[in-house]
Amino acid sequence: MSKDFTLLVFGVLSTLCYGLLGSSALAVVRGSARIPQKEVVSSGAVSLALGAGVSLASLGHPELFLGALSHFGTGIFWELFGSILCLLGTAVFLVLSFRDDESTAPKVFVVLAAAGAFIAVGGVGRSFVMPWRLAWASWSILGGFLGFALNSAACLSLFLDRYFDEFRGIPVWLKGLGAALCPVSLIWYAASLEFSAPEAGEIFFRAITGDMSPVFWTMTVFCVLVPAVCLTARLKNRYVALLGAVLSVLGAGAFQYLLLSLDAPAWQFFVR
Repeated sequence: MSKDFTLLVFGVLSTLCYGLLGSSALAVVRGSARIPQKEVVSSGAVSLALGAGVSLASLGHPELFLGALSHFGTGIFWELFGSILCLLGTAVFLVLSFRDDESTAPKVFVVLAAAGAFIAVGGVGRSFVMPWRLAWASWSILGGFLGFALNSAACLSLFLDRYFDEFRGIPVWLKGLGAALCPVSLIWYAASLEFSAPEAGEIFFRAITGDMSPVFWTMTVFCVLVPAVCLTARLKNRYVALLGAVLSVLGAGAFQYLLLSLDAPAWQFFVR
């Protein structure tokens, strides 16, 4: 199992985790009585734990990993911090739920778990922001990963709302942010490549028209535009929203694969 693959696994599963926990947190805050919170939250925690376990098990240089934890600016620090926060929040939420605690504490902890998952996804994006790498020298990368995570949460919220007949809908701001953040970040990323160094322009054309163009355009059409349509169009089929959530999670993996293919391999993450 290559380290590139383990990075992809963590990125995809952390995005899935936030989709599940983000949708559950929204339902809890809005007082949903029908959506099975325990099952949704547990699924999110399991997905993140699996991703983190695969990543930790494949580390070839644990001393470098531990050294990165002492620097708040590293993506790995935020991945670990977000994962721990998420798993702790999930554990407390489940304990309180099984005790039938009807106070506000379960709501607080599920929101805390969702925030941890969001931070972990942000850590994945932060790991790719490196000014000394031509293909990674843009903060738009962080927006791309967070956009896929928000899309996943928004689409799953829409699916759960329709599947369990809540008929509450989801907030307009969440629809708008989820639908817009990915396209805006990708346009920003493409523009930063095109108008920076001449060498970066070659990376841009490799993504748009070169050997990586199938990945780029498949991701753009299916994993960015389809979820955006799911959130903005008045589509009545409940499973369309679920499709948008799945494509958003796959989009995070496709974006990560694209970034890894355009620049340094995983083993160079700690090269300075």
